[in-house]
Amino acid sequence: MEQTRGQAIAGTASQLVDLNSQRRYKSVISRLESIPPLPTSAQTVLSILSKDPKDIIELEQAIRHDPSLASQLLKMANCALYAPRVAIDTVHRAIVFLGLSEVCNLALGLSILGVFRGSYSHPGLKARDFWIHSVATGILSRMIALELEEEDTEIFFTAGLLHDLGRMAMCTCLKKEWENIVNMAQEAERPLTWAERRIGVSHTVIGAWLAKTWNLPDIFVKAIFSHHLSPGHPKFNHVGAVVQLADYLAHVSGMGLLVAPVPPKSKIVYYLGLSEEFVEYMVEQLTEMEDIAESVADMMLLFGA
Repeated sequence: MEQTRGQAIAGTASQLVDLNSQRRYKSVISRLESIPPLPTSAQTVLSILSKDPKDIIELEQAIRHDPSLASQLLKMANCALYAPRVAIDTVHRAIVFLGLSEVCNLALGLSILGVFRGSYSHPGLKARDFWIHSVATGILSRMIALELEEEDTEIFFTAGLLHDLGRMAMCTCLKKEWENIVNMAQEAERPLTWAERRIGVSHTVIGAWLAKTWNLPDIFVKAIFSHHLSPGHPKFNHVGAVVQLADYLAHVSGMGLLVAPVPPKSKIVYYLGLSEEFVEYMVEQLTEMEDIAESVADMMLLFGA
């Protein structure tokens, strides 16, 4: 009888915890609903990346129908980083000069910047840090995908670029929670993921919710949700595993957000079928990669303002 009663109490307690969790996330979601929808042009770009990464005509039409995005993109194509010999004055020329995948990713980044409009900063964590880390994670994800001989490596770059989408949303709509998370992580010298668990708000859950709300392709929703999961978890997946390793390498190279998370690195390397020699080679390339990530991030912040 006592055992049955104890089990009933435990079951009731579990239900209350679940109910409290549901109420908390309903409150969170109600605040996140103020985030504007992703522009149609950006959704088209993501669709092209995930389905037909060679569709120049559809990409050109999508960008041309968004005058603000087209103007920003042309400014970027003519900047010192790309140093064109002649002026790039049409979207078509920008695509030919920069390459379709580069234009897709720049257009996507500019669109996201437009949605959040630089509101995802904190005194101890700047918007520039976000974009350097996001771009670096994208570059590293693409390098890993190339090593794995993946067919569409740009999908991996985009997944890396988007992986911390939830943190942008938290900074914008959950300012108090975000401030507590950053302060707690800084004071304890622990990863942001550790502080998120203590506060009870996960950037992976929020990011996946926003990606789904924005109607992003499912491959990106799953990668965002899973990029801190361990192999063996039912939601663990291939693209998320690549992004998780890239995220970790970006952190340990100094292109991270506070203290690096501690993933089961050896298990992920084994799961992906990579060699430790390749991982070491990537680490050796990170100094040069940091310059590229900083340049791209600075350019996006400049022209996306």
